[in-house]
Amino acid sequence: MPEIPQRNFTGGELDPALHARSDLTKYRNGLATLRNFKIHPQGGVSNREGTEFIYPTKDSNAVSRLIPFEFNKDQAYVLEFGNLYMRVFKDGGAVLDGAGPAVYELVTPYVTADLPLLKFTQSADTMTICHPDYSEKDLTRTDHDAWTLSEISYAPTISTVVALSATEGGNGGGDFDKTYAYVVTGVNPDGEESLRSNVVTETTKSLDGTHYVDITWGALFETPDYYNVYKAESETSDIFGWIGESNTLTFRDYNLLPDISDTADADARDPFPSLTGDDFPGVVTYYQQRQIFGRTNNNRQTIFATQSGNYKSMRRSRPTKADDSIERTIAAQTVNEIRHFVELDALLILTSGGEWRVTEGQDGVMTPASVGFRQQTDYGSSDVPPVKIGNSALFVQTGGKTVRDLAYTFQSDAYAGNDLSLLAKHLFKNRTVKEWAYAQEPDGIVWTVMDDGEMLGLTYQKEHQVFGWHHHDTQGTFESVAVIPENDLDAVYVIVKRTINGATKRYVERMKPRDWLVAEDAFIVDCGLTYDSTPATTISGLDHLEGMVVVALADGNVVTADDSGTPLTVSSGAITLPTSASKVHIGLSYTSDFETLDVDPVQSIIQRDAFRGKPLNVGEVIVKVKDSRGGYIGPDETMLNDLPSREVSDSYDPLALQTTEYRVSLEEDWTSNGKVFIRQTDPLPMTILAVIPDVDVG
Repeated sequence: MPEIPQRNFTGGELDPALHARSDLTKYRNGLATLRNFKIHPQGGVSNREGTEFIYPTKDSNAVSRLIPFEFNKDQAYVLEFGNLYMRVFKDGGAVLDGAGPAVYELVTPYVTADLPLLKFTQSADTMTICHPDYSEKDLTRTDHDAWTLSEISYAPTISTVVALSATEGGNGGGDFDKTYAYVVTGVNPDGEESLRSNVVTETTKSLDGTHYVDITWGALFETPDYYNVYKAESETSDIFGWIGESNTLTFRDYNLLPDISDTADADARDPFPSLTGDDFPGVVTYYQQRQIFGRTNNNRQTIFATQSGNYKSMRRSRPTKADDSIERTIAAQTVNEIRHFVELDALLILTSGGEWRVTEGQDGVMTPASVGFRQQTDYGSSDVPPVKIGNSALFVQTGGKTVRDLAYTFQSDAYAGNDLSLLAKHLFKNRTVKEWAYAQEPDGIVWTVMDDGEMLGLTYQKEHQVFGWHHHDTQGTFESVAVIPENDLDAVYVIVKRTINGATKRYVERMKPRDWLVAEDAFIVDCGLTYDSTPATTISGLDHLEGMVVVALADGNVVTADDSGTPLTVSSGAITLPTSASKVHIGLSYTSDFETLDVDPVQSIIQRDAFRGKPLNVGEVIVKVKDSRGGYIGPDETMLNDLPSREVSDSYDPLALQTTEYRVSLEEDWTSNGKVFIRQTDPLPMTILAVIPDVDVG
């Protein structure tokens, strides 16, 4: 048979139930196994870069959660939330309290059991955090080690005008008495308006051009930008319309007609009063200059929007104005709680039983009069926050075992999507998605922590029809993940639970950027650290791996044992190398596996049927690699031989990374159905661009 190339692996690891579906397009790009390898959107795969040790969590006996905080691309943090505390990480290190050495810590009200239901959104240096059992709070940063957590108040920051009085004056006037009522508000330089003052009335002859009422009031402690004056033409009316503004403490009414489209507010209106008990919002976002809340315990399908342009006001006017706060409830046959908001071209609401679009009328502006709801799909969402990628959103379906995308389609004028986990259902069997985070740069991967501690990766680029799954393990279990921008790339932080020297430890770790050009810089160890100084044989500072067998890459050479042949083991926080080295990466080893699917030797269905059931054997295979070194290859994991490291010796210098094409003869195996298995166990990089087996048919 001729050579049958596979030059694209973007189909990812496919469910065994699909291993006979060679008719699928994804089959030609898919793999049987992709463990600790990640998919590049260009088509190749690389073994996963390692994780560097950052810091232990505060309490290794309790679960904690990582949450990203991004002010801009240069000022981004990962926050560790645990039982009644929050800590801060930045640029691969823990933020210290002042000059140190203590780690900065902020007291919070959230206990361990609350962490999965924390929902958040961010605007500049303020993150709003919601949980249905706690009043909504703002987390504000003023410096790396200066954070505050405060309850949100909907009362104006500008105080209320007092000492209001009204006095008639002038000559003439109408021939009957009439009572006029007035209120005054202050407006600060930011445009925020105070609540209205006390009501003052004046009964006088009806006003005309010469008969008037003078209104005066006391100065505010804050210096307002100006004052607004409102009037009601009846002492029993509660609707005060605007009649003008003043830059002083007085205003004269010459029978001005009140504009009841612009009225004064009497109270601050808090839709989540603490006096009602546990009835606080569980979801929050920003949309069209409003802050949007949703899902209280008593109103699970209701959204609450602040005034337009004023995130700290839930005020309403009478009659209603376009910029008033909004409170609306989804009218559905069943009560499905709101779990997430997603802003694409429109505001989408993900509930436990379906996905809804907020409609906004002809002009596309959200107002109290225009808000409506239109159901898009009825899959339902879990509590895992969705991931926004371009003009699409990915969400975890109710139950936690299905991942879907959601985007607008012109054909249906609605938002719909696909089941992205359908082709890799085996990776979701008997477990659910716990957390995930999207790393756009460099490969567009959604890193997904499962509830059993394994981590899945989904390489996703919709515009190129790329979506493929890969799975990752370590000597421990992954528990949390967050992504923030660092140095023009997206840094992936994880919390990993490990057993170290017989004790449970939980560490914050960070995937090392894959930016190396030579073997000496490659970081392919987990929970590792780097020594980079004068040549040495004893490397210390490894207390976090005390008692563990480790592996090292020392000046580009793999080291697994000391000079006596004993496996490299951390003792008293140090290891001893058999030969001195100046750049050493030390950490826990992991294995990366790559396995192709059964070879489909022919393309037509008639020919395929003719070969069905016949044994296949790969006698020789061409493997194209990039910037790689080491590894093993065979028809399966029990029959492996070395991949050649070099074709020409270059003395005792470290072996260079190879971008080349290997032609390898494999052991005869007529039961393999033409599969090729590649494994990397050393802390060395491997990138596979193509596998081209030469297949014999029995």
